Amino acid sequence: MAANNTSDGSKSIFTNYITSPPNYDSWATDIKLWVTGQGYKDHLTTKFDTDKPKWEQIDAQLCSVIKSALHPDIKPIFRPHITCESVWSQAKKLYTNDTQRLYGVGHKLMNIITPKKIEGSISTYLGNVHFALHDFNELLPHVVSSTTEQEKEREQHSTFLMLLSLYGLPEEYAAIHDQILGSATVPDMSTTYAILLRVPAKHSLEPIITPAPGDTTALASFWK
Repeated sequence: MAANNTSDGSKSIFTNYITSPPNYDSWATDIKLWVTGQGYKDHLTTKFDTDKPKWEQIDAQLCSVIKSALHPDIKPIFRPHITCESVWSQAKKLYTNDTQRLYGVGHKLMNIITPKKIEGSISTYLGNVHFALHDFNELLPHVVSSTTEQEKEREQHSTFLMLLSLYGLPEEYAAIHDQILGSATVPDMSTTYAILLRVPAKHSLEPIITPAPGDTTALASFWK
C-alpha cells in the first residue's frame, strides 16, 4: 500500500480510504488491529488524560496516523477531533447503522448463492460466504451470557450459513451436496468446507467419504 506522511514525520501504513458505510468496516478493522498491535488499544475508547503527559504524546502520535488513513474528502469533518477516542467515536457515529449493515450482509449473501454458479475458485466462493458469517456474528451479538451458550449460538449461525452455501453450489457439486445433506448428522462448517475444497471443480463428481467427527484437515481450522 502507498504510505502517507503524518504530521509527526512518520509514515502511515494505510492507504487513504473510508468515504462511505461500505468501507467503514474495513477501515475500522485495520485501525483496531494496528492500534492493538502497537499495544495501545485502550486509546480508542479512553478519553484523553491531561494528567499524563506521556499518554497525551502517544495519543497524539496515534491519532495522527489514524487520521492519515481517512480519505481527503472527509478529513475536514474530523479536523476538530484531536484524540484517538474522539476520531474513533465520530467515525462510528457517521458510518454505523446496524440495520442497514445487516441488510447489506443479507444482500451480499444472496448475490453469492442465488446465481448457483461459482465465479472463480471454490475457495473464493467459500471465503465470501465465511466473510458474510463474520459480519453476521458481529452485527447480531450474543444475547446469552455463558460461554457454553455463546458457543452454541455461534455453531447455529455457522450451520445456517453452511447450509446456505450448499444451496448456492452449481450442478456439478450435486453429488457431494446430496451426500452432505443425507448424512445422519449434518457436519459442521469446517468439515463441510474441507470436503468441498478437496472436490475437483467442473467435473462429474463422485461421492466423497465424509470424515469422522474431529477428523478435519489443517486447512479446515481456518474456517473456525
